[in-house]
Amino acid sequence: MINKKTVLVLGAGASVPYGFPTGQVLTNDLVRLFSKSSNLDNMEHALGGIANRPVNVSKFDAQAFSSKLKDNPQSIDKWLSINQSMKNIGRIGIFYKIMHYESSVNIDLERARSKNPGRWYSALWTEMTSSAKMKTIEDVLQNKLVVITWNYDRSLEEYLFRVACNTFVSDDHTRIANFINKIPIIHLHGSLGRLPWQEDNGENIVEFGSNASWREAIEYASKIKIIEEYEKNEKALLYLEDAQNVFFLGCGFHEENMSKLKINSFKDKELAATDYELAPKIVNKYKSESNIFGKPIKFYNTSIEDFISKHVEFE
Repeated sequence: MINKKTVLVLGAGASVPYGFPTGQVLTNDLVRLFSKSSNLDNMEHALGGIANRPVNVSKFDAQAFSSKLKDNPQSIDKWLSINQSMKNIGRIGIFYKIMHYESSVNIDLERARSKNPGRWYSALWTEMTSSAKMKTIEDVLQNKLVVITWNYDRSLEEYLFRVACNTFVSDDHTRIANFINKIPIIHLHGSLGRLPWQEDNGENIVEFGSNASWREAIEYASKIKIIEEYEKNEKALLYLEDAQNVFFLGCGFHEENMSKLKINSFKDKELAATDYELAPKIVNKYKSESNIFGKPIKFYNTSIEDFISKHVEFE
């Protein structure tokens, strides 16, 4: 069980084992998406069927987006913050592609783990349910866990709901959903929307695993935020202030993102991170006490699964 107050900060690398893209792969995906004539025609058809369009875009905007993005060396977030005229079509493309990835991922009790090494949700669930006192879904809430994520996908939430339903088989799924909803998972840059089993927070419902839809991408893309549109999330900062452990999983440690997590002091907290495929200069920078957090981060060159199950203490 997670007895220490723990915040997991998730970057794109945390979703990669489930088939989701890194920032660079997503950029390449968007270039290809909007360079294919059939995709442009399908998007234009969807636009024609929406009476009150939330954004004014066309397939010519999409073509221009693809052409200009092609040789961009920056993250898609950074590029969109510089190229304001491309924001709406960029958000539509991001929404559509993340929806596409969600439709192709198989997270049911991680049956595909042997073919996808590095999948870590089950290691987290094992940690959450390891206590001999864990008998009911109510006991899950004894875990002192908060998740703060930069990612748009909802795979972790969906996994926790499905695995809880398969762990506490005599419980009603609606009742299980009520408890899983109470685990704080904060999407700092927004998400595709709420899942059907999640409580009504005024957001649109988008089924996990449903086929990518241009109409939904056009109508709901405003939920996707880029770096410059980020508004301080007071709830996330309060959780960080209160934490004993802050673990960075699959993060690229982009300075602008990390600055959004700055609180008064991290000196009384255990800071650790996975450094798989991180550039040595980034690791060295955040190993130093002069980093943005004012405290060295301990890095582990290992998978997130091994990080959770073998290297850090939650008790």
